[in-house]
Amino acid sequence: MVFNSVVFLFCFLPLALLAYYLVPGRGKNVVLLVESLLFYCWTGVEYLPLIVCLIVFNYLWGLLTARTKAKLKGLLPAVAVLGIVNTGLACYLYFSSIQVLPAQSVSICGYLDPLSALFFSALFLKERLTAAQLVGALLILGGAAVAEGLERCVQRRRAEAPKQEDTGAPL
Repeated sequence: MVFNSVVFLFCFLPLALLAYYLVPGRGKNVVLLVESLLFYCWTGVEYLPLIVCLIVFNYLWGLLTARTKAKLKGLLPAVAVLGIVNTGLACYLYFSSIQVLPAQSVSICGYLDPLSALFFSALFLKERLTAAQLVGALLILGGAAVAEGLERCVQRRRAEAPKQEDTGAPL
C-alpha cells in the first residue's frame, strides 16, 4: 500500500485513526502494532519475520534503556545502536525495493522521508514548523500529486489510443 493511494487515504488511514482513538489507555499501543503490521504486510508477508524481529529488538532495547535509568550520556550509545540498526535495515529495504518497484514508487518513498522528519519532529519533539518548512512540505506533496496525475493521464491516453496497423504505406 502506498501512502498516496486511495485505499490508504480513504480506507486504511481513517479506520486506523478511528480504532486508535476508540481504544483506551495502553491498548492504543496494541492497536498501533496491529495496524503497522497490517500496513507493512498489505502486499505480502515476505518481510513479516524481519519486521517482527525488529519490533522485538526495539522493544527489548527500550526496556533495557529504561531500566538503566542512565543520564543523557548513558543513553547516547543506546540511541546510536537503534539508529544504526533501524537506518541500516531501512536502507537495505529501500535499495532492495528499487529492483522490483517502479521508479515512481521509489521516488515517492524518497519524498516521504523529509515530510516524515518534519511531522515527527513537530509531533514528538514539539518543534515549531516554520512557514518555509510548511511551504516546502506542500511543494513536495503537490509535486508528487502532479507527477502521479500526469503518469495516470499518460497511461490512460496510451490505453485509449487506437493501435495503428502496419499497412505498409508510408506515413
